[in-house]
Amino acid sequence: MIWGIIPTVSVGALLTLLALYFGVSRWVLVRRGQTVTARVTHLRTIHDHENNTDTYQPIVEYTWQGQTHEKATGIAASRPTHQAGDTMTLLIDPTNPTHVVPSSFAEVWMLPIFMGGMGAFFLGIGVVLLIIYILVF
Repeated sequence: MIWGIIPTVSVGALLTLLALYFGVSRWVLVRRGQTVTARVTHLRTIHDHENNTDTYQPIVEYTWQGQTHEKATGIAASRPTHQAGDTMTLLIDPTNPTHVVPSSFAEVWMLPIFMGGMGAFFLGIGVVLLIIYILVF
């Protein structure tokens, strides 16, 4: 029984710590970041040979302080979310202009929220199992 509790609590704690790390880093980006308009140059097609499916990820070009950068942005999706020539607003880290995130709530906060939720779930189950173990044994 105890051997099932330790990994559950460990996974929960690890996911929670990662969520805190990504949450703080995204919060810093939102506070210090600048917005820049980018143009979608093309879509990267990612083929999954095992399932024989394609996903599409926008590749954007943006200019920051006179330098042009090209970067894959956003989450790859089974249906294209953008087309070549579309524009999107990016949140850019002024100290590291290659660190950009599409400026939308989902793109900025989805990872820390998801990881935090999963971490809380596993940590909660582990703590409940630990309490039951202590009370029963």
